[in-house]
Amino acid sequence: QISTHTMNITNKDEKHALIVCDMQRDALSSISPPSKRDALLTSVKIAIDAVKKSQQNGDTARSRSFTTILFTALQFSSRYETVPTQHKLYGALKRFNEKVGDENAHWFMEGYEGSQIHSELLSQCDETETDLEVSIQYRQSHLPSPAFMSELQSRGITHATV
Repeated sequence: QISTHTMNITNKDEKHALIVCDMQRDALSSISPPSKRDALLTSVKIAIDAVKKSQQNGDTARSRSFTTILFTALQFSSRYETVPTQHKLYGALKRFNEKVGDENAHWFMEGYEGSQIHSELLSQCDETETDLEVSIQYRQSHLPSPAFMSELQSRGITHATV
């Protein structure tokens, strides 16, 4: 079971993860005006910086030591093959794609730039010289996939900040 609240933060057996959701260009482009989109990106960058600093400072009574940043985002295959046509949220994408094809309807579609995690966030994670682990898990529903939950468990994550 993953805990989402802070308990005894001095326990050395605890492993914290920052989970960053849906920070891909297709999702961010829907935020307007652009100043709000920029503010959101800045906020996520601040959170990533805080995680990197916790890694550099180690586990203390005042700060948690994060071991992992996990990005999770929607991503569908070509033609939205796995999406049921009548799906309440994503069925419209599939039906529209059936009419105009992948070149014209590819929101959150694998192989297109808009479905990728925002490059500024990934490059910020690459700049670190710590033991921080960075991972991306794509999903095809709003809920986390079983693979995502398994990854948290296999990494021994006990606390998650979303």
